[in-house]
Amino acid sequence: MRLFSTLLVAAAFVTGGVSVASACPGEKMAKQKAGPTYALIEVDQLAQWVDAKKAKVFHATSEEKFAKAHIPGATRVDYDGMTADALGAAKDDRVVFYCANTGCSASEKAAQAALKLGFVNVYVYKGGIDGWQAAGKQVATLDAAKKKVRADG
Repeated sequence: MRLFSTLLVAAAFVTGGVSVASACPGEKMAKQKAGPTYALIEVDQLAQWVDAKKAKVFHATSEEKFAKAHIPGATRVDYDGMTADALGAAKDDRVVFYCANTGCSASEKAAQAALKLGFVNVYVYKGGIDGWQAAGKQVATLDAAKKKVRADG
């Protein structure tokens, strides 16, 4: 009886080992193919960087959404056809991309494009402008900027 139990445990171990071993090579290959990647950051970290001007921040949604609300100091970008010149940053500068909200993937696409262009300090804020506003952070609008120019001019 004890021999049977030992064999049963050994068989379970070997079977588990085989399935794990067969899963591992695929994971290893996926990691090798992935190449450089971006890091995710939270709203408070991004707010600190914005306040200290320690990151170049990019809004990866439409011009209309950017005009309505964007993180102060952010620049709007299109992830399709993005160039290093359009980012106006050195390849080792900290660059952060965000879009509308957690359901939007434009920030991730823009970050991937930046990585392909050779940028090495790439971050994504997944909360987007919706998360930024929900956290009570200040936003800028193009309408406010236009009004200020008219009032000053």
